[in-house]
Amino acid sequence: MVECAPGPRWANCPLTQNGFVRVISNPAYKHPLPLSGAVALIQAQAGRLGHVLWPDDVSFSDAAVFDHERLQGPNQITDAYLVALAVKNGGRLVTFDRGISLEAVSGAKPEHLVIL
Repeated sequence: MVECAPGPRWANCPLTQNGFVRVISNPAYKHPLPLSGAVALIQAQAGRLGHVLWPDDVSFSDAAVFDHERLQGPNQITDAYLVALAVKNGGRLVTFDRGISLEAVSGAKPEHLVIL
């Protein structure tokens, strides 16, 4: 894990950065940004004190990390992947999604998930 200054910290990964840019630059978004503006916003936030970039270095095919039988379908893949990144990096996934299954990720505990 990357060490940074004490205090509140937050992390993202290339997968969540890509998703953010895809959503906020979509013309159907309420106040869309041009692609370059969305990327600039990600770059600015990533440069703030307390930010950590977690590499996308977990494989969804790794049966030691994922219990694929516990997933109900393809819509849970990204959620499980982000929980696995949180477990690996000693962090927490913060989400609005109440349907995330911790049982699908080896070592996942309630403290790895914060539902707003």
